[in-house]
Amino acid sequence: LDDQSKPASEYLVKAKKAIKDERFSQAMSDGYNALNTKQYPDAIHAFTQALKIRPGANDADQALVQAKNSDIQSKISTHYANAQALEQQEKWPQALEQYQKNASVG
Repeated sequence: LDDQSKPASEYLVKAKKAIKDERFSQAMSDGYNALNTKQYPDAIHAFTQALKIRPGANDADQALVQAKNSDIQSKISTHYANAQALEQQEKWPQALEQYQKNASVG
């Protein structure tokens, strides 16, 4: 390799890192946007992608946990509200089914 190849190689490494950093930032941004709009499966997907780009990234790990917990809480709240509405209508088997769905969430 000649003297010109070393600067080119260094630039290539920097360019690849910049691209990787941009992809990570975009995945995190997509995840937080999805989280803020309660699109939890999309948030989980985006944060998982961020972790594929930068394995072990603490911020992505924490965001993924938050998205998964929010998804579980949302499902529990929905099943509970459905069960209560069904109880008010005295639809006991359907209410029981909603409570049982809660037991299997997560």
